[in-house]
Amino acid sequence: MIRTIKGLLWKILGTFLAKNLAPSQAPFTPNEIHSVLVIRPDRLGDVVLSTPVYASIKKSFPNIKLTVLVKKGQKEILLENPYIDRIIVFDPKNILKTLGTLRAEKYDLATVLNLVFSSTAAFFALLSRAPWRAGYDTSQGKDFFNLIVPKKNKLLHETQHNLDVLRFLKFPIIEESPNLFIEENVKKEVESLIADKVRFPDRPLVLIKPGTRVLKWGWRIDNFKETIKQLIESEEVEIFILQ
Repeated sequence: MIRTIKGLLWKILGTFLAKNLAPSQAPFTPNEIHSVLVIRPDRLGDVVLSTPVYASIKKSFPNIKLTVLVKKGQKEILLENPYIDRIIVFDPKNILKTLGTLRAEKYDLATVLNLVFSSTAAFFALLSRAPWRAGYDTSQGKDFFNLIVPKKNKLLHETQHNLDVLRFLKFPIIEESPNLFIEENVKKEVESLIADKVRFPDRPLVLIKPGTRVLKWGWRIDNFKETIKQLIESEEVEIFILQ
């Protein structure tokens, strides 16, 4: 019942906000886009797996101004990314500041990468006032987006779901590997920390963080246990378990 009411409210809100934001009748052409907003107000892993999107956009069209909206806690991992021109921080405790920063810029395209409908991301896409808004095909999303990305009937890595948005939009260059750009002093600090902890310095290092915030989307703990067990028995890697 609550979910039905919430869905109805979002439908009404989406219809109300989107009615004056329809694009011209001209077809979408990415080479005419000058400013892009990528919205990913999610968890750390989701943001890391979105990094190929930023590289793909900039390598396809180097003159595009690329802005990324992420949660406050995820900003640091993107600060050194050379493909991002601007980062907007989403702070739920200061949402008015986020909205003010968002609306101070003009965007030609706003993209939401979430495969599952995110009311927060869709809300920011609408309030960006971008004439083109791209997002995945969901019952709620049709009221927020005017570039509807079809879902594929097969399981894909999250990176590929993210990049499929750009493929649908006909961006010519697709970079598939996630990449983090870290300051040299931070690298040295991490290397020093690892050096103090490793037992087998000649082996590749595997980091494992068991568990998931959303149980229905994540691995069961037994799967993590079995993976760790097999890796230990292989005697081919060093394992760090993160809490």
